[in-house]
Amino acid sequence: MTAVLGSLGQKLPAEKIASLQAIFRFWLDDGGAPTFEAWRKLSAKEQSAILDYINGFSLFDEVTLGERVYFLSHAGIDPFVPGKSLFAYEAPDMISGRMDYSKPLFEDKLTVSGHTPTGLIDPASSGRIFRANGHIAIDCGAVFGKPLGCICLDTEEEFYVE
Repeated sequence: MTAVLGSLGQKLPAEKIASLQAIFRFWLDDGGAPTFEAWRKLSAKEQSAILDYINGFSLFDEVTLGERVYFLSHAGIDPFVPGKSLFAYEAPDMISGRMDYSKPLFEDKLTVSGHTPTGLIDPASSGRIFRANGHIAIDCGAVFGKPLGCICLDTEEEFYVE
């Protein structure tokens, strides 16, 4: 959402404005309205401090544990382009897309992501962590009353809170 909030008051090309408007409408409809209403009540200094804090976040991380390398991202990468530098992707590519879980993104690492409830990836995985095709999807659908899932990457042990 920083892409939208950070662009307020800036002059932008028409195509960028249209893209940000679509993202903003989706965010509002997906539960972002209370956050935006609270945002509007903040001073410019408070808004700036929040954007600085959020913009300090990484879009992804890579963790090596033993022989395994894990690529960690909120939503994976969508659209994924083989060979494209991970640093060339923009925030929407890693925070709001829906990956293709039928094939791995990488040959040499596992992708760990949330964002897409596992029941939408594979109905048999609803409420459980999904593991297949080089992916570990951990959004078990808690927003829909399913368990909250967590995985310890050191052991790959799964934990759930009902």
